[in-house]
Amino acid sequence: MANEGNQAGEKPCPDCGEMVRPNSVRCWNCGGFMRKDMAVKYQQMQMNPKPLTYLDGSESQPSVSEADSDDDDYELSIPLAQSMSFTIPSSSSPPPSGQVVIAPPQDISDLPSLPVSSLSPPAAAADESAPLPSLTSDTPAPKTERPKSDDDALFDLVTQDLSESEQRRKKRRPNGVMSGGVRTATGGFIIHCPYGCRFEVKESHRGMQGKCPRCRAPFIVPIDPPDYSTGKKSADGGAGAMAAGPSDVAGAFSGWLKDLHLHSFSPDKLKLKADSLLKEFNEYDVGFSTDQMLVVNIAKKGGGMFGGVDKKKVEAREAMLQHLRDGKPLAELPGSDRQAFTVDQIRQLRVVQPVMNRAESLFAGIPVFGSGRIAVLLPFSDDPNAFPQYLSFSLSEFRAFSAALQSRFGIEGFGASSGVPLEDAFDEFPCHTTKAPIRVLRSLEYYKNDPAFKLATVGYKCGSCSLTLSEAGRAKDGLGGKDGKGIAKAKCPKCQQKFGDNLLISLAEPAPAESAPAAE
Repeated sequence: MANEGNQAGEKPCPDCGEMVRPNSVRCWNCGGFMRKDMAVKYQQMQMNPKPLTYLDGSESQPSVSEADSDDDDYELSIPLAQSMSFTIPSSSSPPPSGQVVIAPPQDISDLPSLPVSSLSPPAAAADESAPLPSLTSDTPAPKTERPKSDDDALFDLVTQDLSESEQRRKKRRPNGVMSGGVRTATGGFIIHCPYGCRFEVKESHRGMQGKCPRCRAPFIVPIDPPDYSTGKKSADGGAGAMAAGPSDVAGAFSGWLKDLHLHSFSPDKLKLKADSLLKEFNEYDVGFSTDQMLVVNIAKKGGGMFGGVDKKKVEAREAMLQHLRDGKPLAELPGSDRQAFTVDQIRQLRVVQPVMNRAESLFAGIPVFGSGRIAVLLPFSDDPNAFPQYLSFSLSEFRAFSAALQSRFGIEGFGASSGVPLEDAFDEFPCHTTKAPIRVLRSLEYYKNDPAFKLATVGYKCGSCSLTLSEAGRAKDGLGGKDGKGIAKAKCPKCQQKFGDNLLISLAEPAPAESAPAAE
């Protein structure tokens, strides 16, 4: 299938790799500037806006004086009307309705003059005797137009590009055909290099830079937006839903998430290596009220000698909950560490693993908190010497955390824009033998690293011709032996090549409940 990037003249975006029409200022996919000098110029405009100052009121009539002969800049000074008066209201009497009351500075002569470099000389036919507009008049003052400067032209061009980018985003293709290409049975997708070579890449390579295996042309794997097509969660909340029993309700706080991983480290000692922070954490409990989020360290990291339940932690947790039930102040809450975040601080929460754009990652897209885990940066404390703090979650824990933010604070879909699968999503492929659809789970890496989910092999994919075969079809054809362990060396019924070890994984079906024996 042809890609949008095959159109003549289009260039790849330096940030996300999406093909952009020629002469574009910004990328329609990620919003990045196509030229570095334009990005620097736009940033300077935002950081250093032109200051607004007052004009010198010493002149009684408008005057324009020509500046240096080398350019056409002019300096404009506008007089203040001799009859203009200022009213300073007292604290006891309010100003009259419909009138504007202005408090003047102490000394008008101290006001600096404003050089205006982009104005043209006024027309000779201008009516100099026209009175200044009244401050209390309802009639707006007439607007005067001036020629646009280079900065204005750049701003208009950027605004136009943003508008066109928004229109292109609304015209995205249907689900299953992404901006990067067509999905494959193994969870990857097909893309094209800038010269049209077609090949497959994995989902984990999004945002990374590579070279075409055929022509060696450099490219960046495009980033796909999150899938919002799945429906709302069922009423029971699914896997990882936050359970709040009667014993978990402690005063204003309820719905506790227990034993979450909190990481705090010095940034200069961080190793940019996968799973480098996986075991560097302390366990914290998180509770929610209508206006606060409480993060409490119940006890030091550890457990029973043989991995059992730590009785001291259970007792410390119950003492903490009882303290809240009794309505005692949070400052006296038992525990080695406690932090309470307000609603404004909670809205500053940010997902730092995963990220849709690798260029925006704090850790260069490397899963330092562990593969298949989600990490959230907590708001900074008032202590300037404190290290940043991160909460990391398994998929089921993060779904419960996101649901709590929505129900308590109205933050909808937290984490969806970062690519976290808040809902189970599947791809369907036909079985070569039975013709029945095979439902393959997306974002498999999050489910593999979460013990709350049970996975099962539902099919196989040929590594040569991409033929898909369900477990029932494999058993019917007798491929790979009785239990299917030899499927990797079995010959594909279509291309006669070895299947290879390409398993199709999905959620395991729940075991049917055993019926009670009939009473005699």
